[in-house]
Amino acid sequence: MTAWCSGAPGIGLGRLGIPGNALNLIMYKEIKTAIETTIKQGFGDNHCLCHGDLGNIDLLLIANAKLDYPEIVRKTEKIASQILDNLQKNNLRCGVPLGIETPGLMTGLAGIGYGLLRLYQGKRI
Repeated sequence: MTAWCSGAPGIGLGRLGIPGNALNLIMYKEIKTAIETTIKQGFGDNHCLCHGDLGNIDLLLIANAKLDYPEIVRKTEKIASQILDNLQKNNLRCGVPLGIETPGLMTGLAGIGYGLLRLYQGKRI
């Protein structure tokens, strides 16, 4: 699984939350691996925060803000565009069985709304 709750995005977010002066070379390699894995495997299932597209793209948004990886900026923009296109064409999909709409933050509508706000105004939200 490639998600906040289990896998590369959660590990990457955890490492990015460590103050910069405490990060070492091994942690930077782990962050890079988490980003690459998330880009390759972390999108297309649903839109929730916990284990969906909008949670996984948050790793890329935070990495863009904290690291100097110009290629991530382009990939983030492309993935964000794909997520928004998917939402328009197929409607939103919560991260619960059968994609049933639920109001919750981690797997439901509140989290999808939060994720969309992060795409729009990531520095303020």
